[in-house]
Amino acid sequence: MSATDRLRLKQVATLERLQTVREERVTRQLASAQKDVVRAEHMLRNAVSASERTAAEQTQARAARWRAQVGLELSGSTIQFLNDADKEGLSSIALSAQAQQKAKDALESAKEDLKAVQEQARVMRTITSRRGALRRRVYQDVMQRQRMTEEVQRDQYAQIMFACRVVDAQE
Repeated sequence: MSATDRLRLKQVATLERLQTVREERVTRQLASAQKDVVRAEHMLRNAVSASERTAAEQTQARAARWRAQVGLELSGSTIQFLNDADKEGLSSIALSAQAQQKAKDALESAKEDLKAVQEQARVMRTITSRRGALRRRVYQDVMQRQRMTEEVQRDQYAQIMFACRVVDAQE
C-alpha cells in the first residue's frame, strides 16, 4: 500500500471519528433537550394546578367574606376592606395566571429547542452515514489500486521470466 493510500485512509478514518464525536455530542444535546421538555411540561402542570387552586381558594374566600356580611349594616370602611380583599385575591389570581403563562412559554421554547436539536441530529446522522460511505469507497479504491499494482507486478515478473527463458533458450 502506498503512502498516499495510507494517508487517505488515515484522513478518512479521522474524519469519521470526528463526525462520530460530533454525533455523540448532538445525541447528548438531544437527550438534554428532551429532559428540558419533560421538565417544562411538569412545571406547566404544576402552574396550572396552582392557578386553579389559587382561583378556587380566592373565590371561596371572597364568597365567605361577603356571606359573613349578609344582614349586617356595612360601613364605608367595611366595604373598602372587602373591596381591598377582593382586589388582593384578584391580583393573586393574576399572578398565578402570569406564572402559568410563563410556564407555557417555557414549554414552547423547550419544544422549539428540541425540534432544532432533532434537526441537527438528523443532519449529523446523514453526515455520519456519508462519512462511512466515503470511507468504504476510499477503502475500495485503495484495495483496487493495490490489486492492480499486484497484477502489474505479477505481469512484469511474468514478462521478465519469459524474457529470461527466451534468452536462456537462445543460448
